[in-house]
Amino acid sequence: MPCTEGYYCETGTSTPTLQPAAGEYAPEGSSFPLLCPRGTYSGSVGAVSCIKCEAGFFCDGVGINLTTREDCPEGFYCPSFDTYTANGDDYRKFPCPKGYYNNLKNKGKLSDCILCVEKKACEEEGMTGLPDPATALPDCAAGYFCVQGSENRFPETPRLGYYGPCPAGYYCAAATKDPTPCPAGTYSPQERAVTADYCLPCPPGKLCSVAGLSAPDGESKAGFKSDDGINETACDQYTHCPLASHK
Repeated sequence: MPCTEGYYCETGTSTPTLQPAAGEYAPEGSSFPLLCPRGTYSGSVGAVSCIKCEAGFFCDGVGINLTTREDCPEGFYCPSFDTYTANGDDYRKFPCPKGYYNNLKNKGKLSDCILCVEKKACEEEGMTGLPDPATALPDCAAGYFCVQGSENRFPETPRLGYYGPCPAGYYCAAATKDPTPCPAGTYSPQERAVTADYCLPCPPGKLCSVAGLSAPDGESKAGFKSDDGINETACDQYTHCPLASHK
């Protein structure tokens, strides 16, 4: 009679008195305990089979039990072992990609990774943002803006609503989410401007009527003049004011 499952019977005996320890298992007819293979574990004495590692955990090695089963660490995600075997992937922890972070353990899918927070950059894989992403992650560089998901402090390739170089007509200090527009009466053709010093006074006779201009948006009409680039005033009857006058 074969040894009962959940027990193993040493050579020369069929009495089921010995049970496999946690991390081992014993199917029917076992003469010695078997170690749970990589990607599985057993959590109790007398296991008949092993449990496939669940999402959010990592069973790296053989003979894993509940004590030695790893929590998937911050900065990573760990799909279930079934997912690996179904996809034919190597069994491993996956780091959250650049532009993301994860500050919690036991995450099991890519969507658990969090887009990098505003004003910050997540420049490496597997970033945790601990203890606080607002202070632990590097600032977006001056001359650039980072709304979310930035992979670099110097995001040269713009992504609408996410990050990019500070556009002409604006300036961006370090750790900028929303570029600051040059005020009305000024303009700036310069991308990646870092301070208001890059905002130039509107040229004589030209109009810079709104904030955030990369070039003047008009000129004073004939019979009018503009001294501040914003307002036009009518010339008196003794003054000749051709188009684009400023005096």
